[in-house]
Amino acid sequence: MVRRYCKNKRGQSIVEFALVLPILLLIVFGIVHFGFLFYSYLTVNEAAREGARSAVVGETDAVVRARVQAASTLAIPNPAVNIVITPADTARVVGQPVTVTVTMPTPVPVDLPFVSTFVPAGGLTGTVTMRVENTP
Repeated sequence: MVRRYCKNKRGQSIVEFALVLPILLLIVFGIVHFGFLFYSYLTVNEAAREGARSAVVGETDAVVRARVQAASTLAIPNPAVNIVITPADTARVVGQPVTVTVTMPTPVPVDLPFVSTFVPAGGLTGTVTMRVENTP
């Protein structure tokens, strides 16, 4: 009688799959979610880099802000993006540094518990400092 139960293993693979599936899905969704957050981080840094480059070649702050908005491909509404340019365009001196800081809210809700530990509370921030080449 014991041998008859040992030979019948048809449901074993379904039970094992049911036990492993939630962990597997959590890992796959975590990888996708983390990849999208990393893409967003790179986009914020690229937007700050574009703004800093236009600031150091002599553009005004309004043009710098427009460049940052154009470089951001995350489809985040304009009021949600915080752009800080120091010093202002009237106080820039050739050879001195100019810093552009771009802060955007996290573009996706962070629902997975282990991914949320990698996301800063204030959103994604990119800061770039370059030397002024030309004044407006």
